[in-house]
Amino acid sequence: MVKMGWRGSASWVAVFALTAWAVACKSKDDGAASAKAARAVEAKPAPTLVFAASSNLRVLDGDAGQVVGRLDMLKTVNEIAFSRDGATAYLAASDGVRAVDTTTFELKAKLTENPARFVELSDDGARLFVLEHFVTKNEDGTRTVHPFSMVTLEVATGAVLSKVEIGDRVRYARPSEGPGRHSLVVYESNEVVLGRPTEPLGKGRELNPAAGIQPEGAWQIRQTVAYQAGHVYLPVEGTPARIMDVNLDSGEVRNLSLGRPAALRGLALTPDGATVLANTGDGLVWLDAATGAVTGELALPGGLMGCAVRGDGKQAFIAKTIDEKGGAVLTVDVEAKSLLAKAHLDDISPWAIGVAPGASAR
Repeated sequence: MVKMGWRGSASWVAVFALTAWAVACKSKDDGAASAKAARAVEAKPAPTLVFAASSNLRVLDGDAGQVVGRLDMLKTVNEIAFSRDGATAYLAASDGVRAVDTTTFELKAKLTENPARFVELSDDGARLFVLEHFVTKNEDGTRTVHPFSMVTLEVATGAVLSKVEIGDRVRYARPSEGPGRHSLVVYESNEVVLGRPTEPLGKGRELNPAAGIQPEGAWQIRQTVAYQAGHVYLPVEGTPARIMDVNLDSGEVRNLSLGRPAALRGLALTPDGATVLANTGDGLVWLDAATGAVTGELALPGGLMGCAVRGDGKQAFIAKTIDEKGGAVLTVDVEAKSLLAKAHLDDISPWAIGVAPGASAR
């Protein structure tokens, strides 16, 4: 047995205390470092998820320009919409509407069975508006084209809340969402009908897309409709091309002129509603939503379809239908009005495009 004197005991106690203090400090430092690292992981923004589709779906990390998800359907996709929280993408296709998980990129549900031309979310995020129609083959080989219908689905359950027949050859429709809110139906004949809440969908006051800006020669309303906060924006090709802004609350109509003839292959708005972006097939045009003034133009490679803006309004994405042996997605800096990147797609030529909401902040 080794005996220690007072000095030896004191020294041993001092060493022990010093060691304990050092361990405590190290644990505190390690804990602080771990917390800092955890905060850094939490602060790292989720990727911008860009959904691009033709007959199949590809999902890109818009920041890295890489494909991160895919869903093969072999059905024509006409439109892409998203739930308010960005958790679900809705694909309006030639065999109905699909709900796709934006995290796993897997099919969650098949919501409808008839060909869907358009799909859109209600302002409160609780309902989904689906414009659909179908064709039946008769025994004698002829076909019967049935009228278009507006199907309203409940987002939470996927249940059909209502189905209203509209009429033949409908290009776009949005039902009334409550007292004081008009409905709107656009026919392939270029007839635009604004209806009061009490009127059947497709009935009401006919609007004049040429009002205020009389076109020279023929004109046509295209399929690339945009909606935001009670305003429907209709692309009208002609000389000059213009965007028809229909206010569903007041019933007022304005025409925003591009000042020249142009194809209109896609429309999108910045989140604040201040700027309208128009895809002309070979470029992008910026318009002030309040004044209608053209504030910028950017020439781009041709073969462009669609337009979608990121949740923070900083970037726009456009589908390029032809790029070498496939297609591509173009990324545009909205403020600088410049092309940032091109992400090539080997296996599809996309024409429908959308960005999951809140992707830049999730």
